[in-house]
Amino acid sequence: MTGDLQRLRCLVAVAQAGSFTQAASRLGVSQPAVSKSVRALETSLGVRLFARHPDGVVPTPAGAALISEAAGHLEAVEACLRRARRRGRAPQITIAAKSGAHDALLRRLTRAYAASTGNDHVDVIHSTGHRRDLVLTGAADFALLHTPANRIDGLDVLELHREAAWAVAGRTHPVSFRETITLEDLDSQTLVSWPETAQPAPHHLPATDLTDLILTVAAGTAIAVLPSSALDFIPRSLITVPITPAHTMTVVLAWQADSKDDRVRAFVRAVQQELDAA
Repeated sequence: MTGDLQRLRCLVAVAQAGSFTQAASRLGVSQPAVSKSVRALETSLGVRLFARHPDGVVPTPAGAALISEAAGHLEAVEACLRRARRRGRAPQITIAAKSGAHDALLRRLTRAYAASTGNDHVDVIHSTGHRRDLVLTGAADFALLHTPANRIDGLDVLELHREAAWAVAGRTHPVSFRETITLEDLDSQTLVSWPETAQPAPHHLPATDLTDLILTVAAGTAIAVLPSSALDFIPRSLITVPITPAHTMTVVLAWQADSKDDRVRAFVRAVQQELDAA
């Protein structure tokens, strides 16, 4: 079972990175180990899962089908493991955030909380399209969201910082050949939307997670608008196009509106003190 999970983790990582080498770096293992895991899956299934491309690798139709299913199952398994690890540990704060995109920011928030309370028990739930729901259902205490892109109704928020937004397109999409694109032009495009998207575009295709977004954009059926922090987690085969005039998103710390939880209040105070001191 453990071996199967590791092979699926490698599979999804390669799809997200568009490269065996970058996938290995993200997973903290060697590139030959990732290649061996993917080859083992291909051998057991009797199909090719990736095709070579000048800028890396792209999933075959069989690979895309397996990756879409595997990403959701892996997230469920990781959630079970997190719940098991939390048993018996001191009361802690749980933050829902995009995988990898805000690692430095999360470390900064954890340090601020530890300096203020002496408690550094902060757990992270990696999620791309369901962070708001995790907070509203009580599965997470906080979420890192982007406004105005993400829904924040039912939440209180604290602004952390701003970052530029970019259009991301597949190599064959007409947008990929443009030097820039305006917000008005984006309105005429089919855009990828998340479950937590505040106002989906008139023409949009839903994506459940980052892997789903990458596959949709790579297929050329839609483009995505992503913050700068997410660009390191898309494959090189996708094209980034600046939005003009410069379009920004605000990263916010979000929690249940009017929360009476002392842990939540203490964390918010610590973060606010950190921002005031910066």
